[in-house]
Amino acid sequence: MTQTVDFETMQHDPRDPNPWLALYLDQSTPVDPAVKQAWLEDSSSRCRQFVLPIVRPLARGTIVLFQLVKTVLPNAFTSSPLLHRIRARHADMEELLSSLSPAQMTAPVLDDDWSVKDSLAHLAAWENMMLDWIGSYQRGQLVQRWAPGFEIDGDNGAQQMHRYNAYLFEQHRARELADVLDDFRETFMRVAATMEALSDAEIFDENHFPARSGSPLLDLIIGDTYEHYDEHIGWIRAWLEKTA
Repeated sequence: MTQTVDFETMQHDPRDPNPWLALYLDQSTPVDPAVKQAWLEDSSSRCRQFVLPIVRPLARGTIVLFQLVKTVLPNAFTSSPLLHRIRARHADMEELLSSLSPAQMTAPVLDDDWSVKDSLAHLAAWENMMLDWIGSYQRGQLVQRWAPGFEIDGDNGAQQMHRYNAYLFEQHRARELADVLDDFRETFMRVAATMEALSDAEIFDENHFPARSGSPLLDLIIGDTYEHYDEHIGWIRAWLEKTA
């Protein structure tokens, strides 16, 4: 139970003056007496005088420690290792793009006469397809391979993928750079949001989605995110090294 201090009846001791009593009796500041008494009672409590000076530096030190940890490991407590890796590769691509001019991004300088813009449109298209497939799996629906408008010819998976990539190239090659960049970044935001919403069972359990026939969703995610980024970042860097 808190003991109330009555400053009105407190006696002044010249040999040991009470600073709290002096502040209470000071009329130079227009503060309501009840408010002043409550403030002085709190300030003069033993807990505030003797415990707070010990606790305060410990609390501040703890805050500084957490800030240092967050600086070194920014995603350690906010993102899964998978999402952290996806974000890191996307950041690598953004850093690479920041070093290129619009002319460099639109020139057909990569293999098969692709441009960096074509590469970004390709990445976004595969991420969008991945997001559509994940939604279909969650709804228990069959996945349409590869995408609406693309006709499958034969049963060779590698050939189908090569044909689909050529199909995507033709679909997106006439788009403006600004449009492709916006789509690339907005699609990544959707990918990050989807990764945050997925449960561990949905990502890692190979039997969670029967339509995947024993393959965990992780395989699809890796192939269409950070491994895909690594492939195209290497492609662009190889071109830059040739022209350096």
